[in-house]
Amino acid sequence: MAGRISERSIHDVLARADMLDVVREAVELKKAGTQWKGLCPFHAEKSPSFYVNPANKLFHCKGCGAGGNLLQFIERTRGLAFKDAIEWLAARQGTTLDYEHASPLDQQRHAEAKSRRARMLELHQVAQAWFRARYEGPDGTAARAYADRRGLLAEITRTFGFGAAPSGWDGLAGHLLRRGFSEREVLASGLGVERSSGGLYDRFRDRLMFPIYNAAGDLIAFGGRTLLDAPDVAKYMNSPETTLEGEDPGGRTYHFYKKSHCVFGLFQAKDAIRRSRSAVLVEGNLDVVTLHQAGRTTVVCAMGTALTEEQAREVKRFADAVVLVFDGDAAGRRAALKAVPTVVAAGFVAGSFVLLPDGEDPDSLVRKHGVAAWDAAVSTGKPLIEGWIDAMADCAGSLEARARIENEVLEFVGRIADPVTRRQAEYAAADAFARLGLDEDHGRALGEVQRAAAKVPAHVAAAPLRAGPASRDGFAALQKGGGAGPPRSGLGASPPVPPALLADEDWIVRILAWYPALLPGFQREGGADAIQSPELRIGVHHLGLLARAAPLDIEGVMRWAEGLPDGAVRGAFLGALVEAPAVAARDAERQLRAYGDALFLRRQQVRVDELGAQLIRPGTPAEQLRALSLERIQLQREMSQRKSNLYAAARPGPPRSGV
Repeated sequence: MAGRISERSIHDVLARADMLDVVREAVELKKAGTQWKGLCPFHAEKSPSFYVNPANKLFHCKGCGAGGNLLQFIERTRGLAFKDAIEWLAARQGTTLDYEHASPLDQQRHAEAKSRRARMLELHQVAQAWFRARYEGPDGTAARAYADRRGLLAEITRTFGFGAAPSGWDGLAGHLLRRGFSEREVLASGLGVERSSGGLYDRFRDRLMFPIYNAAGDLIAFGGRTLLDAPDVAKYMNSPETTLEGEDPGGRTYHFYKKSHCVFGLFQAKDAIRRSRSAVLVEGNLDVVTLHQAGRTTVVCAMGTALTEEQAREVKRFADAVVLVFDGDAAGRRAALKAVPTVVAAGFVAGSFVLLPDGEDPDSLVRKHGVAAWDAAVSTGKPLIEGWIDAMADCAGSLEARARIENEVLEFVGRIADPVTRRQAEYAAADAFARLGLDEDHGRALGEVQRAAAKVPAHVAAAPLRAGPASRDGFAALQKGGGAGPPRSGLGASPPVPPALLADEDWIVRILAWYPALLPGFQREGGADAIQSPELRIGVHHLGLLARAAPLDIEGVMRWAEGLPDGAVRGAFLGALVEAPAVAARDAERQLRAYGDALFLRRQQVRVDELGAQLIRPGTPAEQLRALSLERIQLQREMSQRKSNLYAAARPGPPRSGV
């Protein structure tokens, strides 16, 4: 791209944008007070909990906690990076963007590159129509017969756009040239290959064809499965990586199709993945198609022979958890041990990896035994982190192998940035090392793991581990495709879920977010000190610092809230910014004080109950009894005064959805 998009351009694009118009393309919205609500596009739900505030151009889901601004909504629903989301929104409006540090020549190059990309997309669409027509006509007899043998129905072949490349040498190339594309363009697409004698011939012949889309739905490449029974013909062939002529001002090449960044089936699966927040990664294109036909629509596969971190990051944009499924052979076992560190490096810590029974792949398993067999196999998966550590440890045979594996495990643990996840991984590594005899004392092994892992730069941001209990059957069972062994207590179990906030706390956040001028007085009166959640208490004080600016920087507060580690607290602030409280400005201060009083009473009542229990405890000295009694009387007096204030305020009930 021609430089960075200027802040002024971004501001202009967002100012002109109609958030309701954009969101309605993905969500059916209904008016709810000053907000709009609908079914969340990011998780499955029956009752609407997804709210949009068109004035602030923010969204928030009470069910799954998703929230953000208009650009973040576009990024998540369309699978675009920030810069691409801005350009998409600008193109939708017909707005011209300005790029910083971009000369007129740079701007021209950028425009030319966009034009070449549009031309390449058009070429691929024409090619897809040609492949599809061949599939449905006489040239597609062998391709259709192959799909029938694999049990694929006509509906799923239409969904994935199956095509056929006939046996002729230049049918597609000739068609593209007749449609006005130049030889240079056909060569650049990879669909045509230059003859030594001049002219072009087709790259794909005698193959069942699969169109390959990026997450945004652009057709960028093709894959083909041979229909010939010939040992010297590659079973699968994909388009070569393609670039667009010219380079951007930073010297980077414009990539049209880059295999290491592409995930087959992600475009078709992303909505289902977004709803479930989980994705399944398999090894083959036909595995994906077969499982989608069977109703398992969160399945995708990486392009190429090995999963890359870039591909895992593509999936991570839509999912919180990942299940890695590998064929039950030696190659599948090796792929499993390589893939787990890759997905962890991309930010996944929740999920599992599965080895199918020996000789089976997802397609054959479903066709032979039904989708129930697939579901059963997936349910036996081993947790990503602890299962991988166990498997690696059980690979150790010789002293040299032990030393190498120990180093790999320590590096793996050291790459985990999240402290909760890292601590669990440290315990798992210490347990594995003690079991191997590398250090028989578990406590000493844990110390060694922590010291060694601390030397590895932590560069992978990850969420807390939510995988199930770890199994310790090890690589020996992996080799056999065995099931889970006995769980280790405390390792890999889900971390405690933060308690939900009290209704009064939720209301306090809502009022302060919309009336930040009330915060200094609320703090002076000690209202914030009565908040039960320490994370929320800190957040309220932080909100006070952000609120010193006039007017309140809603975008700044939103970015700050998204970084809060506590899920309940993060949801409270995001929800408050999107959904206004049903409190008029003239009543806000009185009701804020009432909620503070209610929290104070709750805290004081706990202390009064504690004092009452101590007063009836046998053997308490008389002097201590008098002190306890005086403290209890004083607290009860304070509570009586607060109750009077509370009743006078006539505080409303708990927050109502859709206000």
